[in-house]
Amino acid sequence: MSELVTNAVRHGGGRYTLAFSASPDTLTVAVGDPSPELPHERTPDLDDGSGGFGWHLVQLLAQEVTIVRARHPRSRCTPRQPAITETGTAPVTGKTIRAVLPR
Repeated sequence: MSELVTNAVRHGGGRYTLAFSASPDTLTVAVGDPSPELPHERTPDLDDGSGGFGWHLVQLLAQEVTIVRARHPRSRCTPRQPAITETGTAPVTGKTIRAVLPR
């Protein structure tokens, strides 16, 4: 959870949503942010502490990772216009990353 929230704050514009759910065998964490940029792996920085470990950790620890793009207009406080999908029918304004972890 910490890595997903940290990545949302650092790379997703500083605003995020956080949701949890649990079953007898799993804990599911979902973190959404307004950035349309998808997460990507980068080489971890062992020298100056600038990061690069988070996405690797999420993929290593989770049983399943799903990324869902949001399809709704941006909130009024966002100054930029939303990007239009390939079909031109709905703007893509962010994403939610859902990680299912073993309990």
